[in-house]
Amino acid sequence: MGVLTIGEVFEQVALMGGSLGLNGERVELVLPDVPEADALTESVRLNRDVIAAMLKDQESRAPSVEEVKAILPAGVRLVSYQPKEAPFAVNVANIVTNAGRFYRAHFADLARRLEKPEGYHCPPLSDILGKLGAAGLELKIERGCYGSEDQTGNGYSRSFRNDASGRREAGTERSAESERG
Repeated sequence: MGVLTIGEVFEQVALMGGSLGLNGERVELVLPDVPEADALTESVRLNRDVIAAMLKDQESRAPSVEEVKAILPAGVRLVSYQPKEAPFAVNVANIVTNAGRFYRAHFADLARRLEKPEGYHCPPLSDILGKLGAAGLELKIERGCYGSEDQTGNGYSRSFRNDASGRREAGTERSAESERG
């Protein structure tokens, strides 16, 4: 495995099933026990400053549309995505300075809330969707997922978006199935 570019280092780590990340200021490399691991470890060691800078930049950048789609839990459909540059205000009290961390944490909260609707383990669904909406991401929770059916079983779809002034609007649409009765 000759001299590798930084891009090839990331690619090889992924191909080997390993991981490359930051733990504070330290670059952490986890690889399976294979012969090529030693050469790859040496490439990471020689380029650790550049790799650390790339990892920091990647962490703070908003995820791509493809990454958003891959992260979203089943039953959640992307309606629109217009990521904002950090720092951005999510509500009066919150300024986001690390877009990547913000989006990924809220995607994790969304998945937990949809998986377990009751409890105090994460923010309410309306808060999660409202903050993502303020950050330029409009989602629609599809029928059969958390909050998409009312108490009588009528199908409703809830979506949240911010209007031009930054106020959150909650839209409720009756599905065609519930109209048929």
